[in-house]
Amino acid sequence: MINYFYLGTALFVFCFLSQMGHAQHLQTDLSLLQQAYKDKIPFPQETATGGQYEVGGTFHVDGTPFLVSSDYGEGAVNINGEEFDKVLLNLDVVKDQLITYHPRNYQQIILDHRKVQTFQLVSGRKFIQLPDMPGYTWHYNGYYEVLWEKDIMIISKHYKEEEIKKDFGSSEKSFEFENHEDFFIKTSNGFRRVTRKKHVVETMGISKKQINKILRQEGLRFKKNTRQVLIALGNFYTSESINR
Repeated sequence: MINYFYLGTALFVFCFLSQMGHAQHLQTDLSLLQQAYKDKIPFPQETATGGQYEVGGTFHVDGTPFLVSSDYGEGAVNINGEEFDKVLLNLDVVKDQLITYHPRNYQQIILDHRKVQTFQLVSGRKFIQLPDMPGYTWHYNGYYEVLWEKDIMIISKHYKEEEIKKDFGSSEKSFEFENHEDFFIKTSNGFRRVTRKKHVVETMGISKKQINKILRQEGLRFKKNTRQVLIALGNFYTSESINR
């Protein structure tokens, strides 16, 4: 629970006095108390505690370790069942760490993945935290993007690796981040990794013939556009469930 002791005290006094007929006179004072509290303690404790994020590594790598860019944006995060919005967030997919930035002290802080249930980045992309994914190497802290969750859940794992940069015009060795994304569909036995059409047939019950038809309609190729393919198949699965 959020420890808003001072704000809670102010609200208690307001409610008590309102029963005595003084609510109208105290409305302005209450607003001032709330604003003063926010000015003094602008960030909830749950989003202000954690290890300090280390920027960079031992050598330079082209690109960013974050999901899209190094810029922070206002998102929302659920910590221990409490929802916090307008929190500056970014996701490091190399270390699989959710980072918040506090402009008051200019610190980048790692949120404890064991307390995070869900979060949403400024782009609107939603993520969940899973405690485990048996047999999967890149699970780490368990952050997965939710691609589809109507009638069936489809998620993906983002991670980046440091690869030697292919620059045949230079004799110097340099590195860059290589993007990767793995996909999973939830079944009665947990999440099943999807790498082939066969896995979609087995987990979603959509025939291979129907899958190929959808791919032709959408102009997609399974291996090259797996993310878009699974979203399209999720949409088809939901529409079929509604029509049953």
